[in-house]
Amino acid sequence: MNIYQQVGITAIVATYSATAAIAADTEYKFESDYLSNQSTFQIPGLDISTASASSFTLVVDDPLTNPSPDVIKEIKNFKLEFENAPSLLVSSLKKVQYSPMYCPSNNVFYGTVNNTWIFRTIEVTLCANYLPNMPIADFNYMITVKDNDSYNSNMPVPSVLELAEGSGTALDKTPNKIADTLRTTVLDKTLRMNLLQRPAEALIPNVGPKFGFVINAAWLGFGDQPLVIDLPAAENVTAIALVIEVIPGPTPETDMSMISVIYKDSMGTQSQTPPTDLRYLLEQSYGPLP
Repeated sequence: MNIYQQVGITAIVATYSATAAIAADTEYKFESDYLSNQSTFQIPGLDISTASASSFTLVVDDPLTNPSPDVIKEIKNFKLEFENAPSLLVSSLKKVQYSPMYCPSNNVFYGTVNNTWIFRTIEVTLCANYLPNMPIADFNYMITVKDNDSYNSNMPVPSVLELAEGSGTALDKTPNKIADTLRTTVLDKTLRMNLLQRPAEALIPNVGPKFGFVINAAWLGFGDQPLVIDLPAAENVTAIALVIEVIPGPTPETDMSMISVIYKDSMGTQSQTPPTDLRYLLEQSYGPLP
């Protein structure tokens, strides 16, 4: 008996087009525990010298309307957590042209927050370095007091007082939605494969970390493991569907099941990855098969 039996595979009809797509912004949630924070500001009861964590949401242009790396429209809910001070939360940072700090990407964002710590108004400037579909985003930030009237005290302060500055590398924590589900039978056991929409990194047991199109496989009797199909040259791509093609061998036992991913690029153009032997992917994640 052939070890591969295809069942319940979704039919794929290539009817998508860039003109039919509806442009929509996408939000990506990033979190970081890797911060370098500096502060020379000293006042009793407020120690912001050590930042322990950060999180923020990038609002990104639809790649069909803006395929360039300069795709960030807004940053929401920028949060800095400190070891010895209350957290700082800025609900919205808008893009600006001027930056008091060096920003190679030109993705400079500015926002304010009122009545935080001992100040009436605090301003935050943030520089974000992000490429679409990449799992990390580097960022720099600067925290300042806006003006003389911002300080809740009789003590005078300069028109611009820098409270802290720092940098970090944040990881993409956005839930990766399922693009397609395919079921087949391998070694007389049901294999369910969920293809994720966005390329990501997964730990392959017999290979190590690998970046590409991730398939979460659930194989009855063998457990759950990720499979990864190599990414094409284009980075800003979105998976659409899984396809299996059975190549007949001299005997049914030698039939080969080839799996590929249909995807679209930033312009909405559809392509398909080269076929990959499903057995090869399974052995990378599950070990040698009989």
